[in-house]
Amino acid sequence: MQHNSMKQPGENIDVFSYATNIGTFNMYMINDAGVIVDITPVANIMSIGQDLCKVNVTLPDEECIVCFVLNGRPVIIRVGNPRVRYVFFSRATYDSMPNVVEESIPYSRIDPIGNLLEAGNLRVYGFGFYGFVPLEHIFSIIRVKHLLTPLAVPYDVNKACGNDGTILLQRGVWQMIAIPVDDNVYDGFLSKLHTQTGIPATDLIEVVSCYRGDQNKFLSFVPGITNQDSIHNFPLTYTDDDNLEIVAMWVKCKQWIHTADDVVFKWEI
Repeated sequence: MQHNSMKQPGENIDVFSYATNIGTFNMYMINDAGVIVDITPVANIMSIGQDLCKVNVTLPDEECIVCFVLNGRPVIIRVGNPRVRYVFFSRATYDSMPNVVEESIPYSRIDPIGNLLEAGNLRVYGFGFYGFVPLEHIFSIIRVKHLLTPLAVPYDVNKACGNDGTILLQRGVWQMIAIPVDDNVYDGFLSKLHTQTGIPATDLIEVVSCYRGDQNKFLSFVPGITNQDSIHNFPLTYTDDDNLEIVAMWVKCKQWIHTADDVVFKWEI
C-alpha cells in the first residue's frame, strides 16, 4: 500500500510503470466492503522513454482503493478517504489468470517495540490482489513475505512512514520506492546507503529515476556519473500547491557481488 498515493474522486491522473515492451493495462476498484470490480477503461499505453510508459485515466467518482496493473506491475492508490486497508499484489496469481491459482499468503503486524498485534492469512480480493483491514489504527509494521510495510494512520504525509522505515533492495531488479525525508536523492538515499552497507552506491545502484508532476519532466541520477549539483539530484519530498508530496522513485539495483541477499536500507524522520 502506497501511503503517499492519495487522489480525489473523479481526478484525472497519469499512471507510470517500467516497461521494456509496451504490454497490458488493467484497472480495478476495491470498495469499503472489500469487493473488487474490474473497471478497466479503453486506454492508450504511451512510451515515454527510458523503458518507461504511462496511461492517463480518470479515477472513480467515489471513495475506494484503485489497483492498476500496468505491464504486470502494480500501482495502488487511495481515492478520497476509503476504509484503511492493506493491499498486496501477487504476480504469480495474476499471471495464472484466467485459470486462477490462489495463494495462501500469511501476514503479521507488530508495533514499534515488537509486540504482535495480529496475524493470519490475507483475504483474497481477486485479480491477483489480497489484503486485510487492520484492527487498530496505530503505527505498526506489516510483514508479508519479504516485504516490510509501515502503516501510519491517519494518512498525514509528514508521518506517512512513522518515525522510521525499512526498504529491502533486491539484486538486479527494478523497484518503486519512496523515502519521506527532507533531502535530495544523493544525500538522503545513495550516500546513506553507502554508510549503512559499507558498499559504494556505484556498486549497488544503476540509476534512480522519478517523474516530477509539478515540473512535468523525468529526472534520473546515475551514481558516479551524475553531478550532485545537477537538477537530476532531485529532492525526495517537495511542496506542490501547498501540499507536501513524497517522490516515488524507480530504482534499478545492480547485480551486486558482495552478497546474494537483499540489501536493507533504513531511514529516520
